[in-house]
Amino acid sequence: QAILISILCGFVSAVLSGLFGQGSMLAALLFFVAPLPLMIAGLGWHPLIAALGALVGCLAMSFGLGSKAGLFFAAVVGLPSWLSCEVVLRLMVNRPADENARDYGLRLGVGIVGGIALYAVPVTLVGALAMNISYDSFNSVLRAFAEAAIRLLIESGHLQKEGIDVKSTAAIYATVMPTVIIFLVCITLVLSLYIAVRVVRKSERLPFVPGPLFLVALPKESLFVMVGSIGLATMTGWLGFIGACAVAALTFCFILTGLAVMHSKTLGRSDRGMILGAAWGSMLVFGLPALVFALIGAADAAFDLRRLSGGSSKTPNP
Repeated sequence: QAILISILCGFVSAVLSGLFGQGSMLAALLFFVAPLPLMIAGLGWHPLIAALGALVGCLAMSFGLGSKAGLFFAAVVGLPSWLSCEVVLRLMVNRPADENARDYGLRLGVGIVGGIALYAVPVTLVGALAMNISYDSFNSVLRAFAEAAIRLLIESGHLQKEGIDVKSTAAIYATVMPTVIIFLVCITLVLSLYIAVRVVRKSERLPFVPGPLFLVALPKESLFVMVGSIGLATMTGWLGFIGACAVAALTFCFILTGLAVMHSKTLGRSDRGMILGAAWGSMLVFGLPALVFALIGAADAAFDLRRLSGGSSKTPNP
């Protein structure tokens, strides 16, 4: 049964990763839940089943699209799916029954969300080094890719040529592209893990009772890490690249924490649905409001905006 489940989940993950529909808009959207089948198998049965499924997915991608696609699947889907299941089960199954809300939130924020964000940094770095070991050459490749994409948009009529300096715009896009990749990897893994926990819990195979996600929190030390990452990002070469990736990963964590604060503070309000819908909608459509939530998350790390009376309340029921 375990082997059949792993084969099925690995193949489904490979299909969601674009094994048969590469290049389409639907394939791009489905990729965000590509780790989901593996995570369901890992949480509902055993993490080793997720690992075996990841191997099956790698082989399917390698035979179907080539070895590079197989390695990409392994780094972005297979390996993090297995590791996420291992970390979640180790952190949640044996946690203290009387754990207070703040400690539980730190367990979620540091152990799970922070772990995913931390994983995204070396994966992005290794992918960049695989393109070119020289940072200047790598940056030139990114600029050329961005410039070709902009020219294609202009030729297809989706972008007006007037007022656009193609080379300058391409240089800007090349600078932000690694941070965008960090966000995409983090969103893919967190979204898939969230859905997997809900699905496995619904099927009554989850070996622990999850608490509410509005408790996700980060410690004060995360602010010092952010300051250090910003300082590193000002440097040139690969060190600056690592710093920029670390800033993006921490920003993602702060955004989730800020959203958790909003969800927590609106509990019991009659207009909670409207507030949450407006906040999520504005962030998904415009993007910039996400920075507001990042600032709220940073403030929560510094001052514990959701401090409960006495500071020792047990974790609320989900």
